[in-house]
Amino acid sequence: MLLFDCLVLGWVGGNPPEGKFILIGRVATLYYFVHFLVVLPLLSKFERPLPVPPSISEAVLKEAERRAVPAAGARETWLDTAVEV
Repeated sequence: MLLFDCLVLGWVGGNPPEGKFILIGRVATLYYFVHFLVVLPLLSKFERPLPVPPSISEAVLKEAERRAVPAAGARETWLDTAVEV
């Protein structure tokens, strides 16, 4: 609805300010401001958001712990045997 209103306002703005374009422009402008000042605040009051999903940090931390524990018989890499300078 807002997209249609913006298109109407653009169309009216491209026409001379006379006759029916003045009325159409006023009505479209009224809806434009009503949409942001009335409709959206009311929508946020009555609309129920979805529940917050469980944190992904648990899955990420479990994966990091699993990778941190070397498997039995793991071979050393050249990074593990590097000598400090």
